[in-house]
Amino acid sequence: MAIKVLIVDDSGFFRRRLKEIFSTTRQFEIVGMAENGRDAVDKTLQLSPDVITMDYEMPVMDGISAVKEIMSKKPTPILMFSSLTYESAKITLDALQAGAVDFLPKNFEEISRNSSKLRRSLFNKLKAVAKSSKSTPSPVEDTNSSANPVRSSLSRPLKSTAKSDTVPTKISSNSALDQEIPQRLTNVRKQKVASSDNSLPTKPSVSTSAERLRRIQSPQNQPSSGKKNSTQPEMRRDTTQQLDKTNGKQKHFTDVNKSLSISKSSKLGRKALRGRCDVIIIGTSTGGPAALTSVLTELPSNFPIPIVLVQHMPGNFTKAFAERLDSLCHIKIREAKNGDSLDRGVALLAPGGMQLMIDKQKRVRVLPGDNRVNYKPCVDITFGSAANIFGSNVLGMVLTGMGSDGRDGSRLLKNRGATIWAQDEASCLIYGMPMAVVNANLADEVIGLSEMADRLIGEFCR
Repeated sequence: MAIKVLIVDDSGFFRRRLKEIFSTTRQFEIVGMAENGRDAVDKTLQLSPDVITMDYEMPVMDGISAVKEIMSKKPTPILMFSSLTYESAKITLDALQAGAVDFLPKNFEEISRNSSKLRRSLFNKLKAVAKSSKSTPSPVEDTNSSANPVRSSLSRPLKSTAKSDTVPTKISSNSALDQEIPQRLTNVRKQKVASSDNSLPTKPSVSTSAERLRRIQSPQNQPSSGKKNSTQPEMRRDTTQQLDKTNGKQKHFTDVNKSLSISKSSKLGRKALRGRCDVIIIGTSTGGPAALTSVLTELPSNFPIPIVLVQHMPGNFTKAFAERLDSLCHIKIREAKNGDSLDRGVALLAPGGMQLMIDKQKRVRVLPGDNRVNYKPCVDITFGSAANIFGSNVLGMVLTGMGSDGRDGSRLLKNRGATIWAQDEASCLIYGMPMAVVNANLADEVIGLSEMADRLIGEFCR
């Protein structure tokens, strides 16, 4: 059955071109078109689309207001179109926080010439979030991973069947380090083991979009509005409700993910990390902005381990995202710059469209993204450089996202004795990247998103 799509844009040209693009495949059916946010809300209620494409700047009602009303009245996966400017990035992040699932750059040139790259990105993103009631979704490929942040998610996942055929290769630089890491990643990919067929994502069952989005939109899954001031971690009990002393509100915690993560972690065994971790590197893609917000806002300002964040996202978006995280978190968060040191209580976000590595002086190197490398920034490359510099003293964390970025880098880290945590299926929006790591038997622990901050605090602060 075709995926039902509602197109929302105030530009008649844009609506017509999207309709023409969708008409090239039988996988999608255009059930309606709306020219403003109010029209979008009404048609969502009338037509019950499986997915919505949404502009953000429209008359009568803007896109963010429409997203909020749709998510309150009839939760539906929404893909935003956004221009690649700093101001647009901030608006798009607002839309993601309001409930939008993902976004694509709004490039009129590509729309005009009916770009095949645009078609693949659009179709794959929509297939990743729509028709999730099907037990075996169509394979999706993260073909536009550098523009791939997403939404608030403490929900049941869609499982990604994405494969990446692009092997990280030499980054534009003459140093031995730049040549070594991508080459080691290439060698890892060539290794054949008995379980190699199981290391790739498979086609599992998924929950319905409406159920997933209702859980995502519940009050306990929304980030707090102001930056917290705390130097000590809050001791949290394993109860379903707890008072948040910073704002007097009551937080609600479910024990479902906790029980899942504990049972899985106990089977895999735990490593004691205190005293043997020099850096934490967190890699993520689709669903990452919300997942990172969930984890990082719980860490105290004196968190003792430097953190590096690798989120698939375009260049102008990472600066805005870092600023947003910094306004919400106890720790300091900023977009990484070449030569930055790794400091306690600071998380550095890899710039979009670039690659982040760590050199022998244990400083950050920000390098131009090579077109032969599929992801910019690439989790594999950052993991690989950390393995080369820190050896076993690394905690690598792989969170929600399409594709398998992070798997090969995790293998390099494991070969040096480092520790890998993967987000569990139940709390992922897209169970692709973590699944690739788990299926390759590289995860030391599989942990629910709601438990990750507690685990970090327990390992390093208590």
